[in-house]
Amino acid sequence: VVQVSISRPHTFSLSGISMRGQSLGLQLKCGHTSRSLLVREVLDDGAIPEWNQDAPCEREVLANDHIVSVNGTSGDTSVMRELLASGSTLDLGFSRPRSLCM
Repeated sequence: VVQVSISRPHTFSLSGISMRGQSLGLQLKCGHTSRSLLVREVLDDGAIPEWNQDAPCEREVLANDHIVSVNGTSGDTSVMRELLASGSTLDLGFSRPRSLCM
């Protein structure tokens, strides 16, 4: 007997993330056919670690989250990476398999 459990992902967005000349503070990975960017690691310094310091737990960016949109662009990870590299202010959409907030 095989049991399968399906649940909707936890999604959230961050608007107006200001880069102010700093890095995003994430180590990202994406495959050739990926439609999202996988957060492999949240680093110690950068815009996202700074955001995480005061973020409510359900909107804190964690390792294994997926960036599913950047400034309204989704599905094309090449364009999304370019927007991350060139943007001074970012609107980001995230997805994770389930909420880890207790």
